[in-house]
Amino acid sequence: MTGPAGSGKTVLVRDWAAVTGGPTAWLALDPSHSDPEHFLEALLAALEEVAPGLHDATWRNDPGDHAADHAVVRAIDHLRTAPPSVVVLDDLHTVDRSPTTALLARLVEVIPENLTLVVCSRTDPPLPLHRFRLAGELVELRESDLRFDADEAALFFERFPQLTLEEHHVERLAERTEGWVAGLQFAALSLAGRDDTDAFVERFAGSDRHVADFLLDEVLDRQPDHVRDFLLATSVLDRVCAPLCEHVTGRPDAADLLRRIEHDHLFLLPLDRDRDWFRYHHLFGQLLRRELRMTRPELERQGHERAAVWYAAHDQPDLAIDHLLDAGDAFSPFESYPLEVWRRTIDVNLTGTFLVAREAGRALLESGGGSLVTVSSIYGVVGPDHRIYDDQPFKSFPGYSASKAGVIGLTRWLATWWARKGIRVNCVVPGGVFDGHDPDDMANFALRVRELDSQPEYDDQPDDGDD
Repeated sequence: MTGPAGSGKTVLVRDWAAVTGGPTAWLALDPSHSDPEHFLEALLAALEEVAPGLHDATWRNDPGDHAADHAVVRAIDHLRTAPPSVVVLDDLHTVDRSPTTALLARLVEVIPENLTLVVCSRTDPPLPLHRFRLAGELVELRESDLRFDADEAALFFERFPQLTLEEHHVERLAERTEGWVAGLQFAALSLAGRDDTDAFVERFAGSDRHVADFLLDEVLDRQPDHVRDFLLATSVLDRVCAPLCEHVTGRPDAADLLRRIEHDHLFLLPLDRDRDWFRYHHLFGQLLRRELRMTRPELERQGHERAAVWYAAHDQPDLAIDHLLDAGDAFSPFESYPLEVWRRTIDVNLTGTFLVAREAGRALLESGGGSLVTVSSIYGVVGPDHRIYDDQPFKSFPGYSASKAGVIGLTRWLATWWARKGIRVNCVVPGGVFDGHDPDDMANFALRVRELDSQPEYDDQPDDGDD
């Protein structure tokens, strides 16, 4: 069973062992067990639960380099007469890349059929899993199996009778935590005694005190310096691949580091079958970005600037603009990319909407005709007099062919451009008005655009601005 910290591995195995009711030997490993002799002595002591007298019958001070191997052979012979039992090795990742792994491999090769070995780890154990898998001798539970869906989250929250959560609260927390059970637990702890449930659920993030303390202590602070620095530097990216990470961090070993981070279950989720593109778990990514901003703010700006260069070179100016905005550069995107680039990347109608919106903002500035401008990246631009400045607003959503990233990037650009000039911008889409200067509102705006994109048909008119 492998999964990141806080995914419920230990609790699940304890509950399962209690249900099975048979003898169980449990060894919780720690770094001291990296010494093979200490590991073996601790294992033999744990196995006394299923085979009393095993330690005395097995452990001898054999001379030579193979004393541990000899002890394993004698232990296995003794265990063959034990009743059907379970042996649990918990936190195996604490002895990963140590001499103990060779002894463990030897033990697994000769374990008798009356014993079931359960391994809990944050990383894949250094064992020939492919061989056991092929022979049908392996059952695997991984991170995706340990995630809670909304129904499971609802059952989990029943353990906290002091909480009053509606169905949509549970669904939203399951979505924000991505089913990570520690995240659900921390949400429950933070919700205790609060009366602003709606607001809390919408704001719950990796910056929550309980979440941040856990992820810092159990995950980030336990990494070697070069892995920690890599995680922080790449947190500016919504999704990562090796070439992009290499450009942003300047590390030629970016591909190796991504493989290691995935292997160690450091909340890195694959986005494609070939495992070329990944993203960080939402809460972990938020924690990383907070730490980067607090400890290395100059790297945050540098990372966005380098990401913008990479995306521009790979013909994705919409994402390049997003990173320029995050780097604090609100004025170079339009000048950096001629209209031909916009037309090639984004639907020409949306490009027209963008140009009309920019000119409408300038006209409002010159005329002093208001302080509120609402922008719809789908339908056009609405001024404070409710006039639609685009001559041909979109009337049918299926005709919308711009990339979603382009819509969001352009809207953010307009919001930032006008905010610098004292004009407030709202982003209007069917079903909602979103504050263009509020990061959380912009995230919800992006979600709404994707929801609309999934609808087979939509032909309502744009918001008239009364809200």
